Amino acid sequence: MKRFLITGASRGIGRAIALKLAAPDVMLLLHGRDIGALAETCRAAERTGAKTAKLIHDLAIFRGIDDLVAEVGHEPIDLLVNNAGIAVVKPFAEITRQEWEQTIGVNVTAPSNSMFRSANAAGLEYRQYFVDCCENGVSKLEHILRQQICP
Repeated sequence: MKRFLITGASRGIGRAIALKLAAPDVMLLLHGRDIGALAETCRAAERTGAKTAKLIHDLAIFRGIDDLVAEVGHEPIDLLVNNAGIAVVKPFAEITRQEWEQTIGVNVTAPSNSMFRSANAAGLEYRQYFVDCCENGVSKLEHILRQQICP
């Protein structure tokens, strides 16, 4: 059974990706912040025969991503989709330190940390793929990691 981890799966692009990947031979490990919306994504995916797990963790902090990886376990992840993201929509000069740290935590630190942790937990298996819907910095990190860990 293939295991796919998708962050930000409770709505929008993450939900669409989850439902597109849902199939009887798939275990979807779905992360989100909205428990109700994430439960609906799980129910919709399960109607295709997919198995699902709901993962509720705060990706803005290191502990949240550590807890997410611990809950996912040590079985290999066949696909990691770092889709979770937040945006502060206001002039840059008005962004507070807390808003900045939360944005960087969710949009940059969490995807980077999840790639490192998932690769480590999976034993750096070649069949892993990393898909990122994040900033260019994470995309560059993904490129470097792929070169280093996937011959």
